[in-house]
Amino acid sequence: MKKYFIILMALIALGFTQCKPTPEGGDDNTNKVKVVCEIPINKGGRSDFTNLLENGSINWSNGSECVYLAIHGSNPQMIRLENFAQGNPAVLTFEGEVAAGLIQEDEEYDVWYFGHSHQQPSSTTYKFENNTITGSIATQSGRLETLGYNHIAKASVIPTLTNGNGDVKLSLIGTLRNQIAILLLDLENVDELYGDAIIGTDYVLAYNSESDRFEIDVTEDPYAKIKVERAKGLSYIAVFPNAEENTEIRYEEKTSSNQDAKNYKVYECIIYDEIKASNLYYHTAPDGVTKLALPWSVISSGDVVHGDGDDIHYHHYVDLGLPSGTLWATKNIGADTLYDYGDYFSWGEIAPKDSYKINNSKTYNKEMNVLLPDSNGDISGNPAYDAATAIWGPEWKIPTHEEQMELYTKCKFEPMKTSHGTNGYLVTGPNGNYIFLPAAGYRDGEYGTGEQAGNYFGHYWSSTPAEWHGESILLHFEKAYSLSPYYALRYYGCSIRPVLVKKADEMDHDDCKK
Repeated sequence: MKKYFIILMALIALGFTQCKPTPEGGDDNTNKVKVVCEIPINKGGRSDFTNLLENGSINWSNGSECVYLAIHGSNPQMIRLENFAQGNPAVLTFEGEVAAGLIQEDEEYDVWYFGHSHQQPSSTTYKFENNTITGSIATQSGRLETLGYNHIAKASVIPTLTNGNGDVKLSLIGTLRNQIAILLLDLENVDELYGDAIIGTDYVLAYNSESDRFEIDVTEDPYAKIKVERAKGLSYIAVFPNAEENTEIRYEEKTSSNQDAKNYKVYECIIYDEIKASNLYYHTAPDGVTKLALPWSVISSGDVVHGDGDDIHYHHYVDLGLPSGTLWATKNIGADTLYDYGDYFSWGEIAPKDSYKINNSKTYNKEMNVLLPDSNGDISGNPAYDAATAIWGPEWKIPTHEEQMELYTKCKFEPMKTSHGTNGYLVTGPNGNYIFLPAAGYRDGEYGTGEQAGNYFGHYWSSTPAEWHGESILLHFEKAYSLSPYYALRYYGCSIRPVLVKKADEMDHDDCKK
């Protein structure tokens, strides 16, 4: 009798263990409850899939959609909830199943949406596995009225139990809010976009144990690009928010069928101040209603090829519309990008150095008018003294004091714009085109480490010597204001921004206006 009693108790215990819900859902897949999340839609049309933008509305298509319920706690999970809709419903109902006990009534959870996410069109690449979503916005674009493929949005929800079976209804708090921003651009001749607005195109939505939430992490990549597909003309681009600074987006337009020549223009769109999530950025027509594309400006109207074989370099120039027709380079000598400081040169020297001191200066206290009588001591275009000519080729030279003064007096200098994390001056010419001069500081090895005032001062050599043989003239600006001319000791290591030897009216290129 005792034996049968022990067997009976064991069976009861086994049955109790199998029927008891695992705390917080656990891995118990045998006891499921239904989860429903209802999202209201504009009854007048499908133009308001939860008001994903602060400043605009969005269409969504017939067919399947899905959202993802992010469950935090000791057993964090991401649950897919699906919907299929046609016609013009007032509410989208997303449904799915979760383990019983996983969702608590008194907790708050997040719902994420990834734009036409269940259909997963070829232009939207993301994967959902192991409670993690990985994806990219590297390939995109479309008409504003059909915007929807590249959203990343979320909202908070609070669950309520709907019946004795433990089924859950998720009440949306507010609306889904976009985690990206939308830019309205003219993409008629655009194949690819790059620039510091695109801080990265790859992202991961994963659980963060510190915040106890599923959070988006963007892979910051200064070389990330967005490939334009599907739509040309007035179209949208989705970008991640930037870090509290001005934003530049660029594209290159071929102006020659000879691809080897790489003759093209570079256009740039600037958005001042930071780009914020859930905003739509555009220009407004005079009627105050019509949305227009953000403007493009030419920052490079061509380039000059230097070198041969595998050692070919392309140096871009800009036509600023100056009276003399002088064409200015888009970056400093030695700089990889428009915002890099580049190399430092003592005046009259053609290579950077480890130390900048009086005793290793080639021209300090030298009478240049005696050494170069034909130019009265001006080194512009002389490959023995002009770093621009020696390094970039005979088409380039250090600007003269006169050419720097024309830049200073005929252009608008906007003090200390921060671009790509670099301080400097935005210099806009009479025709609206511009260049950026980084505040690279200077090098003085006679004092301290030799690095002086980086990101605060800008010192750009001219080719013109001063009357005293220990100094030469340069373009100088500081954080709060610009000064020119300015005299500096020749042994200083300063920046060089070259100009073309040929003037604008001598160049064979198209008009720079668009």
